[in-house]
Parts: sequence; C-alpha cells; structure tokens
Amino acid sequence: MMKKYPYLSRKLNFPSALLGVVVFLSCWLIGTQVLAQTNFPPQTLLYPQHDVQIFLQFEEGPLVGRKSVMQMQVKDRKTQQLIALNETIKVTLWMPDMGHGSAPTKIQQINNDQGFPQPGLYRVSNMQFVMGGIWEVYVTLVNAEGQEESQFFTVAL
Repeated sequence: MMKKYPYLSRKLNFPSALLGVVVFLSCWLIGTQVLAQTNFPPQTLLYPQHDVQIFLQFEEGPLVGRKSVMQMQVKDRKTQQLIALNETIKVTLWMPDMGHGSAPTKIQQINNDQGFPQPGLYRVSNMQFVMGGIWEVYVTLVNAEGQEESQFFTVAL
C-alpha cells in the first residue's frame, strides 16, 4: 500500500511559485556577488613625490555590508624593499556617484612574531562599503608640512 504524502498532493498557486523563484534567484545572485568579490586582485599605487609604491591586497572582502580588511606594503620604488614611512597614511572610501564616503578607516602597523612593528606593513580595518556601486579607495600620504599625495583604485560592488 502506498503512503500518501500531503505536501505532494497540494496544488501550488502561481503567486507562491513566482515568489519561490524570485527568492531563489535573489539568493543565487547575492551568493555569486559575494563569491566574485573574494578574489579581488591586488593593487599597486605609485607615489612619485615620495619615491614609494604601495601594494594593497584585501584580506577580507571587499563586501557590501560586511567588514573588509586590507593589507598594505610600502616599498621603495627602486629597491622594492619594505620601508618605514615618516608620513602619515590615510585611507578614505568614497562613492563618487552618490557623493558620499563611509566611516573613517583604521590603520595599524603589523607586528612581527616578537611583537615589534614591521616597517612598511600595515593593516587597514573598519572598511565599510555600505552599499553596492562604484567605490574609490584613496590612499593618501601626508608629510610633516601637511602636503598630501593621493592615489586611488576603484572597487565595483
């Protein structure tokens, strides 16, 4: 004797089926967006006034609505060696299409295994991409006299 399964005999109405398809596709699109951003390529910014270049790589993200963390390596342009900076580093997130930015980022020097700061290695946290769209990530060097040199790269979320 065959058992009857009530959930198989229930008739689906069109609005319920359509809602199910919309929810499935939305979850699939959000999932592919998250996966697509986990492999964001490393970036290199050149600073001719300071004769350095900065290599940037996301450790987490970039993602909308989740924390993103980026590592920075400051290197001499000629020797490619990590170097300590006398300048202050600022990282600013800006959304040009919307005319606004995000919360201030936090920059910390990375310590080695003995707990000492490693020259030229920094971690940028509190990177909050609050909505999808085109973002510009500005990395600015500020010297003791207050002169700034800025470069940026673009993130599409």
